[in-house]
Amino acid sequence: MVVAAGKAELKIEPIDPQRKFLVALLKQFLADAVDRGSLEAAEVYELACDEFLEVTGRQYVDQLRPEDLVTFQRALTERGMSARTVSNRHSNVKAFLRYCGCDTKELPKPPKYDKTMPEIYTDKELNALFTAVTSPRENLLFRLLLQPGVREQEAMFLEWDDIDPDRKILRLQSKVKRWGFRLKDFEERELPLYDDLLKRLMDCKKDHEGRSSLIFPKNGGPDGHMLRTLKRIVKTAGLNCDNCDGCQGKSRECKSWYLHKFRATYCTKLLRSRVDIRTVQAMMGHSDLESTMRYLRPAESEHTQAQINAMKWW
Repeated sequence: MVVAAGKAELKIEPIDPQRKFLVALLKQFLADAVDRGSLEAAEVYELACDEFLEVTGRQYVDQLRPEDLVTFQRALTERGMSARTVSNRHSNVKAFLRYCGCDTKELPKPPKYDKTMPEIYTDKELNALFTAVTSPRENLLFRLLLQPGVREQEAMFLEWDDIDPDRKILRLQSKVKRWGFRLKDFEERELPLYDDLLKRLMDCKKDHEGRSSLIFPKNGGPDGHMLRTLKRIVKTAGLNCDNCDGCQGKSRECKSWYLHKFRATYCTKLLRSRVDIRTVQAMMGHSDLESTMRYLRPAESEHTQAQINAMKWW
């Protein structure tokens, strides 16, 4: 193997069937993530692990060394990636190495970084997105991700029977027997639906009566390409930030737009609207209060300015 500028040049060698081949293991690792419904996780795993194998030039598990991760981190840093991004890629690769049976206790630590609060969409971004969404189905999908704050996998397996129009609620429950889907933390819950969203759901149900039990079916099963749909719409509408690694890459898929950001926006808006934190915890399906408290972001500048202007100082 020849190493130049921190990047290994791969020499193609015949595959040894007696050794654990990393590319084959990575393929299975990603397939397992997809089978669990962790589609967004599978994408970030694939990106990080492909980079790791490219940088280190390793082909087999028995070739891996702890210093490989240092080489990988250094290469990412030299490319101008932030400490946070490098740390995230480190964690993704570490998960894959653990899957390969490696002892990850001896691996070097990821770089430290200043932890930031969860990112949320601004009102301006949401207005621009929903203006760009012309498909009623996609409009309904993004509203469900935003307004009741459902997770991607929860949205994938939503069925019409989960809606109670009389009580104006959406039931989130596991679908193990039918779809092999289980809720995160096993937290089944009921979410209140906005009147406008409920009407859109019931109108959509009438238009798709009898086609599928799923609200968002695709080829007879759950839609596993919700993130791809969002990226496509954002790119086509010219809403990319043009500054992130994704925008600078070949795919031109902006990293500022992702599905979990809808959920973070929902939680933040609930807390800013003074819904008590225990209720927000239950609505979000968080197993602990600390997870909910991460969304206690300071108000944006315009909100802060309005509050200051409304204060009586004497």
